[in-house]
Amino acid sequence: MKNKKTLSCQVCEKKYFGHYNTKFCFSCRKICRYCDRKIEDGSRGNICASCRNKKYKYSLTEEEMYKWLEADKCDCCGGNFKNHRDKSQDHNHDTGANRGIVCQNCNIFIGFVENNNLEDVINYLIKYDEGNR
Repeated sequence: MKNKKTLSCQVCEKKYFGHYNTKFCFSCRKICRYCDRKIEDGSRGNICASCRNKKYKYSLTEEEMYKWLEADKCDCCGGNFKNHRDKSQDHNHDTGANRGIVCQNCNIFIGFVENNNLEDVINYLIKYDEGNR
């Protein structure tokens, strides 16, 4: 019982008995601090696996993480996101710099265009579009 004392939960403000470095009561520790989804048993800390992966993979700051979660439209096509999993953090693969928050379709398209000559793709589409008229 060393280092345990009465603390106040930073989420629900309920009093609980715990170690000096804990910030949340037992029930609030199981909710992700970013997306409010339930954290599965065996997960570390108070961030769900999805948010943890996104935060550390793209080196997102707290502000960028909340911006990512609050985004409701794709920065590329302007379409609404279907759900949390439809969002992608677009980034430059050469420099690692983050660009915007895009839907899965735009993310795939941007990746394809980035790795190929856009002019060749446009010429291909024109070539086969003219043949169908």
